[in-house]
Amino acid sequence: MRSRNFVAVVACVALVGAMMAATGTATARVGSAASIGSDEIKVGGLIETQFAGSDIGAKARFADENDKGGVNGRKITYVSGQTYAQGNTAAALAEGQRLVQQEGVAVIVPSITSVPPTQFLTQQKVPAFSWSITPLGWDNKWYFGITGALVAPFPKSAPGSASLPEMLSQQFKDEGNANGGKGKTVAIIGSDDASAKSGVNQAKKTFVTDGYKVPYAKGAFSLTTPTTDYTPFVQAIMTSNNGNPPDVAYLVASFNDVQGLSKGLRQAGFQGVIVNPTTYDPRIVKAAETLEVYTQWATPEAAATTPNMQKVVDSIHKQDPNAALSLGTLAAYFAADMFIQALKAAGKNVTTDAIQKAAAKMTYQIKDVIGPTKYPAGFTLGTSCAQLAKSNGAAYDVVVKFGCYPAYIFGTGTKPKKTIPAPTG
Repeated sequence: MRSRNFVAVVACVALVGAMMAATGTATARVGSAASIGSDEIKVGGLIETQFAGSDIGAKARFADENDKGGVNGRKITYVSGQTYAQGNTAAALAEGQRLVQQEGVAVIVPSITSVPPTQFLTQQKVPAFSWSITPLGWDNKWYFGITGALVAPFPKSAPGSASLPEMLSQQFKDEGNANGGKGKTVAIIGSDDASAKSGVNQAKKTFVTDGYKVPYAKGAFSLTTPTTDYTPFVQAIMTSNNGNPPDVAYLVASFNDVQGLSKGLRQAGFQGVIVNPTTYDPRIVKAAETLEVYTQWATPEAAATTPNMQKVVDSIHKQDPNAALSLGTLAAYFAADMFIQALKAAGKNVTTDAIQKAAAKMTYQIKDVIGPTKYPAGFTLGTSCAQLAKSNGAAYDVVVKFGCYPAYIFGTGTKPKKTIPAPTG
């Protein structure tokens, strides 16, 4: 799985390119009258094992709102779900059915999974608020992403985000290179499935548009057979720039492949930037030493200068002082926050249809932290905003603060047919 719009982030769930859609025959719907009471609305989360425990972020946001009396007098009751293995479509469908048909949840929030049962949820008219890191959420009017729809189903293509090329250019300028990224060389490597290869090609076009040279761009890692020897990939990258190493190695891969390949590159003497979307997590900061990671939102390291980020951190730690502020935990918080905004907009006489209609025309944002993500464009467009950080072995340092950037629509050629301006709140 790779996003043609924000190609890196979906490496967190790299098996999506090989999966099939979670489907199922819908049975009798639990109507909104049964799911939404006068003083309560039930919600539940769909979470894969790789994000286990991240729903603490959603619980924190719900607790904050409930402490203020809820939304229009309704408290939000969170029904804890059962995690399931990454890519297990049958388990995801079964859990979705259990939450809706047995527990009576009206809304799925958060949905942090590579295989959401979107067909079932749509049939049941159950909105879902998610980190949309799967093509199954693409162009689905009941599936809302905190940063829009990131992954188009192959062979469709989403715009290419200029966020990473422009953040790297800013980094180079900050390091004293007046030309930024212009003329710098980039090697891009991803997985060997069709969707990933398409994403790697889209990333190449985006870097070239921003003035970089891309001598190496391949989908190489198997999705089904774990890589045990990274030597061939190390050698290919180390000689990709006319026999020399490139300036940047962009690893659009699973955590294991990022770790294995980056270790091999450093041992081979690679001195350039190694950047990826997977290695942000306070629990693995030592393992990520020297690696740069870019995320679709500000991280807790920005809290000292970003009051809204500090509020997020404080909320989660109030709920659980030991909570890991991982990408999954933050995504769950944002999904809950987005849902609450939609619920408020839906009015007092709320139904799931009213929530869907409100979310379908909303703009989701926490200023200087995440977004803006504008709907209905967000059904097929990811938000081109990001932050760049680097692990020093003990902590992450913000290299380029959170900001928003243009996106490019490509045809079959290498030059964009259209530039989408950076989103503004």
